[in-house]
Formats: sequence, structure tokens, C-alpha cells
Amino acid sequence: MKSETGIRNEILLALGRYPELMIWTHPTGLAQRAQGKGYVRFGLIGSADIMGICGPVGRAIGLEVKRPGQKQRDSQRNFQRKFESLGGFYAVVHSADEAHLVLKENGLIGDIL
Repeated sequence: MKSETGIRNEILLALGRYPELMIWTHPTGLAQRAQGKGYVRFGLIGSADIMGICGPVGRAIGLEVKRPGQKQRDSQRNFQRKFESLGGFYAVVHSADEAHLVLKENGLIGDIL
């Protein structure tokens, strides 16, 4: 079974071919400060693994990458609700094919030239 990172990388490569999309990873986590002097949190807790903008109207997109059978955490569901309430498009995806399909079905991408 592919790792979540492997699936995410396949999605980034596949969707990166679309000129109407600008996508990037949005990591969150905890890192140790220099010389071991505490920790610092980074990223927005619960945010999608892949964030982006879809042109030409500039609609925000968020794709949460999960391995088959995995579920969203509460913080991810909370992020999804807020993101969608502000007009963003959000989907949980398990493969590059699924990411492509959900964006195409929702009119966010067309055919590759």
C-alpha cells in the first residue's frame, strides 16, 4: 500500500500539468528549535495536505490526502467546514485519479492541452 506522502506526490505531479491550477503542499507540525530550546508549531492545524488556486476566477481548493480506509480527524473536518463556508472547494482524495476526477466533475479543471 502506498504511503500518504507517495499518494500526495503523485497528485502533485498529475495536477501540476494543468495550467489553470497552482497547487502546493501545506505541511503542519511541530519542530524542535535550535539547540533543543523548545518547540515551535507551524501550519494551520487541520488544513488540507494540498492547497491551491484554480483560475481564472481564483477559487481556493483544498485536497486532504488519505490512504484507503483512513478518516479525517476532527480538526480536519472543522477546517473543511470553515473552508467551504468561505467558498473554497474541498475534497478528501485517495489517489491521483480520484483527485483528477473530483476536480473535473466540479468544473475546476478541463482537459490538458
